[in-house]
Amino acid sequence: MDRRQYYSDLYRQLTWNGYQPVEYGEEIYFQKKQEDRILLLRVVQETLPGQKPVDPEAEHLALKQTADKIMIVSRVPVETLLVLIRTEKADSWLLSGIQDFKDVWILNRKSGRLTIYENQRGEFFGLEGWIEDFTCRWNERARKAERNRITSTFTPVNTAIVLINILVFLILSILGDPQDPSFMAGHGGLVYPYVMEEGRYYLLFTSMFIHFGIHHLGENMLMLILIGGTVERYLGKVSYAILYLLSGLIASYTSLQLTLAPDPSTVSGGASGAIFGVMGGLLFLILENVILKRRRSVEGMTLRGMIFIILLSAGYGFVVSDVDNAAHLGGLAAGFVLTMILVGIRGLMNREG
Repeated sequence: MDRRQYYSDLYRQLTWNGYQPVEYGEEIYFQKKQEDRILLLRVVQETLPGQKPVDPEAEHLALKQTADKIMIVSRVPVETLLVLIRTEKADSWLLSGIQDFKDVWILNRKSGRLTIYENQRGEFFGLEGWIEDFTCRWNERARKAERNRITSTFTPVNTAIVLINILVFLILSILGDPQDPSFMAGHGGLVYPYVMEEGRYYLLFTSMFIHFGIHHLGENMLMLILIGGTVERYLGKVSYAILYLLSGLIASYTSLQLTLAPDPSTVSGGASGAIFGVMGGLLFLILENVILKRRRSVEGMTLRGMIFIILLSAGYGFVVSDVDNAAHLGGLAAGFVLTMILVGIRGLMNREG
């Protein structure tokens, strides 16, 4: 939840409390009509780095001039309040610039506390307590949302998969050089003769957890962290584990037949086949939402965005050497079909239950 969301929520809450946004000149004010007066409120957002600092005297002058114009037209008194919002302790120059004005407050957006001097009005028709309470509650929701976002990113199964990949890489780095194909061939890498001639089919599995260097590992794990949690939340822990492992195995077999068979000396490995399976799964979930539930996205990921990620990731393999495109495409197709099956099975179980 960012600053734009805070101001959007604040302005909406002001509207619910009877303050209507009105535009005077190039600025937005909030106006509330009462029986014998009009309340005029101006909220000035904190400046961002590189922006011109707020001039409190100019802002106050503009507020008073606007109030005078309203009073001439409406012929009723206009009560004014200027709220300057900050994210840190107010600078001395800002404090000195407002102390002579009775209708100026400073609100610290991070703490939710107002700064009001003795010569300034301590209340504004209940706004003083309301705006502090709103900001404190909003900050608490923002902190909770951030905690939930972090928690939701690191789901149990997906996090375990990431940690296993990292652990395997660290162990292999201690034992030898993960960038050496001959070393990796002897430590879980997928090699055509080993599988087809010696029957070491377990390499279809072990090759899913080895990586040829830190960059190879980092790229794969970053993508898995970004999308894996979403798919796990939708499918559940067991179904997600099935999707990941089966997609990886199918990707390994596709690689074996289409990439390694023509060049038996090649060594293959990495989690990318399984990760493409997760991409395929997420693509299916988004399509299901779009077609059946009339929703445009899954946790913010739209169909267009997902297709872009798939095309970008797959296209990368066709312009960079030493990338196993067969494993990627095999994993993608497997993930799409497997997710369709898993979702279908869950639907049947729910109807029978």
